[in-house]
Amino acid sequence: MMLGEESEPARTWEQVGNEALRRGMKRIVMMGAHWETLEDAVEVSMNPDPKKLPMGGVRDDRYLPYKLAPDIEGGQEVLERLRAAGINARAAPKFDWIHDTLLAGRHPASDAPVPPDTWALQFRQAVEDAILRNKGPEVRRALSRLMKHPRFRDAHGN
Repeated sequence: MMLGEESEPARTWEQVGNEALRRGMKRIVMMGAHWETLEDAVEVSMNPDPKKLPMGGVRDDRYLPYKLAPDIEGGQEVLERLRAAGINARAAPKFDWIHDTLLAGRHPASDAPVPPDTWALQFRQAVEDAILRNKGPEVRRALSRLMKHPRFRDAHGN
């Protein structure tokens, strides 16, 4: 939902993307979080005109106007490198973009380490406490209560 709402993760990705552009970054390679293949192979998106799959809970004006810019030349380079490393890889010429791809494409990441914000450390501590300080059915209830934590949505931005 990071494209549809203001959130700490959305602001962080925007800052990282702006910094990458400022430094002249030319290309990014990403692996989507929502993918599957029918065979034992890595698929590389090679669709020159991908469509955007609908994003539930997000206003159309937050993502439909964004112009997709697939990098077919970069995709070919990725295919060649994967194959050279002995990885079964193939082109996916009909792949359409889903929200995890859109998000990273809109705000690309650099490889510089980004320390977590205080809110993220506090949420992490709440998760650790829920798991380590409970036993049996109490763990399930404690983890369920985390969904009411004020930073739950920010911690699960996409």
